[in-house]
Amino acid sequence: MIDALEDASVIENNAVVHSEHTSGFDFAIHRLRFDLEAIDDVTIPRNNKGNVLRGAFGSIFKSLCCGPVCRTCRECPLNSCCPYAAIFEPSPPPGSERLSANQDIPRPFVFRPPEESKTRFTPSEMLSFELLLFGKASDYLAYFVVAFRELSERGFGVGRGRCRLRSIMTQEGLKRWKAVYTDGDQCVRPAAPSTTARELIAAPVQDVQEISIEFLTPTDLKHNGQQVRTPEFHHVIKRVRDRINAIGWFYAGAILDLDFAEFGKRAEAVQCIEAGTQWLDRERYSTRRHQRHPLSGFVGRAQFEHAGTWRCSAARGAPDEEGLKHVCPLRNVTRRGESGAVPHLPKRAIKSASTSSHGIAVSGSCR
Repeated sequence: MIDALEDASVIENNAVVHSEHTSGFDFAIHRLRFDLEAIDDVTIPRNNKGNVLRGAFGSIFKSLCCGPVCRTCRECPLNSCCPYAAIFEPSPPPGSERLSANQDIPRPFVFRPPEESKTRFTPSEMLSFELLLFGKASDYLAYFVVAFRELSERGFGVGRGRCRLRSIMTQEGLKRWKAVYTDGDQCVRPAAPSTTARELIAAPVQDVQEISIEFLTPTDLKHNGQQVRTPEFHHVIKRVRDRINAIGWFYAGAILDLDFAEFGKRAEAVQCIEAGTQWLDRERYSTRRHQRHPLSGFVGRAQFEHAGTWRCSAARGAPDEEGLKHVCPLRNVTRRGESGAVPHLPKRAIKSASTSSHGIAVSGSCR
């Protein structure tokens, strides 16, 4: 997911030009790993791990932050200072008219569930997942810790198996892992950002003509109000552009100062040369709202080509490649109910990105 953040470049006359207008655009990115030890048998659906984690976390987070008199975040008199409202139901800050198309403001976090196919964890087995926080979401890190400790003790997944939160690790500089919390001392330590949007934008680049993207989880995109069944490059990259822009604005007060329309036109020049995607029909059940939500979308691999070249980060000399490829908000790029224009070309090959809720999860390579 980090890959979508990494590119502030545009295709121009068989070359790529970095957008100087993005020099002031920046927000912090924290990569955290939660390590849990199973107390009971813990079962998580193989194709729905991210949604199980996100849904269970949301319910616990709300119960910890909201009182019984709070019916909805919009009606609550404490909305402006409520951690739950800030994370799950944020309100547009003053001066957001430019992003009025964002009826559903993107959440400043992404769950990265285990990529393994294993679904059942027996007592004493370890279960780990990652959490990415963007911008000011890190201000609420202590709430995330308390919520997951409580969630582990109450249980989650099929049968609500209980766990013990053993540790929370943060990756510093996308290299070394450092403890933020351990069950031994029950203390939450400050966590420095793993990287920033500015660092990713400034990463070394190389020219490429082809890029392949693999959609790991069902991805739902809309173009001109219509559901996309077979993705073109501009469908994906425009949505990535808008998601990055919205996260920067709503959670760091930073906005991409570029010609979105011109960027879109250049992205449309990229052609799909191999479409290996298929449509999957899925849904999830919300215990909080007692509703079923569609999770349908396309999965598979698509390969794209441009007559000229665009640049992808070489990842050499920058933070280590294995770390870089795990930290981009592309994983939460698409959510039901969102609309609006979608811009920004990845500097780096899209290596890996999966989604916690219904959204794009991609991995790929470029050359």
